[in-house]
Amino acid sequence: MSKICPNCKREIDENVKFCPFCAAFTGETPQEKKKSPVGAIIGGAAGVLALGAASLAVFVFDIFGMYGDKAETLYGTGDKLFIQSVTPVCIDGKWGYADKSGSTTLKPQYSAAYAFNEDTNDVAPVAVDGKFGYIKKDGEFVAQPQYSFAGSFSDKGLAKVTDENGNVGFVDSRGRKAFDGSMFSYASDMNDSGYAFAYTLMMPELEGGRGYYYIIYSLLSSDGKVTELANGTGILSIYDDKYIGFRQAESSNETTLDFTREYAVFSADGTQLTDYYDRIAMSGQLLIVCDGIDDDSKL
Repeated sequence: MSKICPNCKREIDENVKFCPFCAAFTGETPQEKKKSPVGAIIGGAAGVLALGAASLAVFVFDIFGMYGDKAETLYGTGDKLFIQSVTPVCIDGKWGYADKSGSTTLKPQYSAAYAFNEDTNDVAPVAVDGKFGYIKKDGEFVAQPQYSFAGSFSDKGLAKVTDENGNVGFVDSRGRKAFDGSMFSYASDMNDSGYAFAYTLMMPELEGGRGYYYIIYSLLSSDGKVTELANGTGILSIYDDKYIGFRQAESSNETTLDFTREYAVFSADGTQLTDYYDRIAMSGQLLIVCDGIDDDSKL
């Protein structure tokens, strides 16, 4: 069974709480707290006044196509709400593109369609029969449908794609694979500074009937450079042209294989910029560091 996302109007699975297309909340709204009798009286009076305002709002927004039949298949209509020159539309279960007037520029033919990146390369990811590729505004494919998912392009001109085996890589606007075609077990989105991180799960040969995965982390830059980190070190997150890295050591308890981590900030060239701490977190433009993991911890 399916339902319609209240934000982007796309068809989604009825069991999801967040839309996979626009990330809008689609789950059940928590029940409101019971109001006191006084609150109910005040609320009732306010509701009468709000009803008139709401009626006016419906009239105003309906001018831009947010209500009525048109909103079911075309969202973002009207000059004030229409951000791009064309937008994805869904008609009879197929996706295409339409302009501000509602005229179809690409007939509905895709099983999924996303917005064109007009700030970077005028290319958009679409799916045909469940396989994703990239098209130009005239409908020509610059990358044929071949991926299980294809993301939007970053400001640096690279997009993240996932193959049929769940491995992740990057392509440019002509569909060419970046980083010499390397695929990873996981990769973050590329940030505005042109950096992402990725890791690959490795399974060594079994020794004595026992083996476990280890992880190799890499720092990726939009100029095509891949910097592989030493085994036992990794990347927690990236901000601008720096990253929060960690090192880990195996616990002395061989039965649990527990790991402990210490964190530090590094520049993109691998230079360590801070001491190691037990915790590092970002808050806006600030880094919060914690020295200690018990009641004597200090920020």
